[in-house]
Amino acid sequence: DPESALPLDEDTFNRRRRVLGPEHPDTLASAHNLALTLRDVGKYELARELHEDTHARMQEVLGVDHPDTLISEENVHRLSGR
Repeated sequence: DPESALPLDEDTFNRRRRVLGPEHPDTLASAHNLALTLRDVGKYELARELHEDTHARMQEVLGVDHPDTLISEENVHRLSGR
């Protein structure tokens, strides 16, 4: 259920960002999960913004050809079409 997952995803993302930093791969994974949940609950603008920020960070940290970066890019394009 996305509605009940949202607080957990937000908490996980915020804790990882605080403890590990915004560029850590685990933080990026949490940001990606949170953006998907935001999309699932209909918060498309917030989801798009987080996807775009996460994608930019993934390109820097993981590289443009990393599988997670490519998945992130696909999600950015999906939300841009809304």
